[in-house]
Amino acid sequence: MKKKIFAVSDIHGHDTELKMALDEAGFIPDDEGHLLIVCGDCFDRGNENLRVFEYLNSIQNKILIRGNHEDMLLSVLCRARIDANDVYNGIDRTVKDFFGTQIGRGSGRLDFTGKEDTLAALKTHIMEMYDYFETEHYVFTHGWLPTICMGAEYRISEDFRHATPDHWIRGRSMSWTRMYAGGAMLAGKTIVCGHRSSRYGCQFDPERDRDDFGIFYGNGVTAIDALTVQSGKVNVLVIEDELLTRTHTMKLRKEPFMQISKGKKRVELRLLDEKRQKIHVGDEIIFTEENSGETIRAVAIGLHVYPNFDLLSWNFDNDILGIPEDVMEIGNYMRSYYSDSDVYAYGALAIRLKILF
Repeated sequence: MKKKIFAVSDIHGHDTELKMALDEAGFIPDDEGHLLIVCGDCFDRGNENLRVFEYLNSIQNKILIRGNHEDMLLSVLCRARIDANDVYNGIDRTVKDFFGTQIGRGSGRLDFTGKEDTLAALKTHIMEMYDYFETEHYVFTHGWLPTICMGAEYRISEDFRHATPDHWIRGRSMSWTRMYAGGAMLAGKTIVCGHRSSRYGCQFDPERDRDDFGIFYGNGVTAIDALTVQSGKVNVLVIEDELLTRTHTMKLRKEPFMQISKGKKRVELRLLDEKRQKIHVGDEIIFTEENSGETIRAVAIGLHVYPNFDLLSWNFDNDILGIPEDVMEIGNYMRSYYSDSDVYAYGALAIRLKILF
């Protein structure tokens, strides 16, 4: 299925500039032929963070990719504390927009009393973001893809599509300029990214003006961050490409099916066997309750592979895995589903889900 794609990045709480740029580019919300892809850093630094949130939630034809500022904001929300470094990064402006809490120059505890629904909605918004999105000719991400450093050279991990959340956190903070200079490219694809301003394209194009905030088109990379807080503009990359989404089916027992339907269980655990190796980020999964035949539609927003199920506990709490809180060793719990020999042969797969209602 071919779509007209409108890609933006690093909005940083600038709703007015975002809407103006999308209108000029011809984006139509909820047009089935259009797809908005946001390459991370929706909030912080600007003063229209809540309006950005409301606008993005009002449209259906979108893919939201997680940026390093989403990582930092989620950390602030979970620990209910904001520190001086968070203020430096403009997260205090997001907190003020959403919760009406004025933050000083230092640090302090945050009180979300009376704003629990807003807190839950903002957390969900971040947790349902993709790590990346791939089309036939492009890979959209925030900073870069999970990459291996080899001295002065860099190489994208061959298994980046199955990288753990920790590797994606590091990838989101990588600068495209360093990766591009170090040769960390993806054969046959163009990486569309933000995080570091496109103005640094002058490092690779001697004819490019140092104050040019427009899109930088390199060989295998397209940098779109306009540094909106300084330039006052949002870049919109407009391309047409084929989507690669597929549909898969899985059966579930009653309890995990109900947990997914209620939005509690957000990660499905499976072996990375031949059937699951065919799943890609962005694919639709139809879960069927094995007895009643009821179904739930979901989309895979992240695929993370581990040598065994116990190692999942480093990145996922029991509740979003649908595992009882008193279970200390996930591997023992999963033995009722899979043998040790099968886990050793295939590896453990965590599928992060977004429910499609």
